[in-house]
Amino acid sequence: MSTLFIARTLIHLDHLRPLIEILARRGEDLVLLSSATEMRLEDQSWLQSLQKNHGLKFGLIFDAHVSGPFNAIAGKLLSANPQHAITKKLTAYAVNYIQRNETSIYSENWLAGLLKKFNTKRIVTVTIKNDRPLFQRLNDTARKLGIRSFAVPHAVDLSTPNLNDSRAAAFYTGDPRSALFNHFDHLLVENETRRSYLLQTDHSPDKIKVLGSPRYSRQWLDMRKTFGQTTTETIPDRGRFKVLYLDSGVKSPDNSVLVDMLNMIGTSKEMVLAVKLKPTFTKSKSTVPLRHYDPQIIIRHDRDTYELTNWADVVISPNTSPIVEAINLGKALIYLDFLEEFRPKFVDENPPCWIARNPEDVLELLRQVCQNPTIRPEPNFSTSTFVRDQLHGNESSGNVLNRYADVILSVESNIDCS
Repeated sequence: MSTLFIARTLIHLDHLRPLIEILARRGEDLVLLSSATEMRLEDQSWLQSLQKNHGLKFGLIFDAHVSGPFNAIAGKLLSANPQHAITKKLTAYAVNYIQRNETSIYSENWLAGLLKKFNTKRIVTVTIKNDRPLFQRLNDTARKLGIRSFAVPHAVDLSTPNLNDSRAAAFYTGDPRSALFNHFDHLLVENETRRSYLLQTDHSPDKIKVLGSPRYSRQWLDMRKTFGQTTTETIPDRGRFKVLYLDSGVKSPDNSVLVDMLNMIGTSKEMVLAVKLKPTFTKSKSTVPLRHYDPQIIIRHDRDTYELTNWADVVISPNTSPIVEAINLGKALIYLDFLEEFRPKFVDENPPCWIARNPEDVLELLRQVCQNPTIRPEPNFSTSTFVRDQLHGNESSGNVLNRYADVILSVESNIDCS
């Protein structure tokens, strides 16, 4: 019987990969299906390797199961990659029609057939807003068949607000994403902060287990080293101070201020600036149009944040989960507070970063770190404590992936696949 992984974007694929890798090495029968027609799983070399060495099956969910001619045509259209302009337009019209009639084309019977075809025992996806009815119906159909569903962390949720702030509490406790998590049978979360937030938004404590962050665990970092260097292109720095900006992909009222600041850093004679864009489906997403960046700024589309962070002397970033890579690696970190509406709790509580309230703060902090690369904002900050509490689920061993695999595999289903 198989474990079925569902991914919507390249980011979700990043978060699911550690679990796919560890379960594949345990000899489990695995299936990965994408619900994003724009995402080409066949272009992912690591998936090809797992397919060859461990029998992983992967593809687009819409053509993974055929239950009739109309359904077969719809699947081919949704997975098509037309090159000619006229073909593209016709395909786009057809896809729009299919998506508007998704409930009837991909009915409960079709979903049940899909689950039975792969002899599915459990479903695993990331804890995200289920804003597409297909996911809710897939979980509902699975539950009727006795198949259990798991939501695993969407990285480390640094958006978790300080709910003592009345504005943040009003905003987040009214967040429609919270109720949609109830469609999952099991919520596997990264830390107690996330668990506390879910409990305040009407989730059953019986559903929630704190296991740590798969993507940012030390166990995954150790596994990654066995894969070799994943960044294929080196960044020339010519002996200059290396700055990495992690783009969250979220637009802000201060975007013009942001790009002016980045251009000032990128054209400095003392510094070299690399911008890591946020991946979405098949391309990366930028907060500001790329044409606004100075040509001297190095724009990186590769998704290997760890390698880029390891390269950098200092990381500057708004609220985006990859900043935990900087903390994990002990890098100097500048948090761009002026781009955020609500400050996450970890910034208020013994922060591992400098808090920049305006671009002038950023430039001054960069000057200080450039002069003394070893200085840090909080001398008493403990990286090992942060990793244990926020990334390893309060466990000192760091065997996060093994704990996830044990929990996921321990849940039995009673599906009848006849």
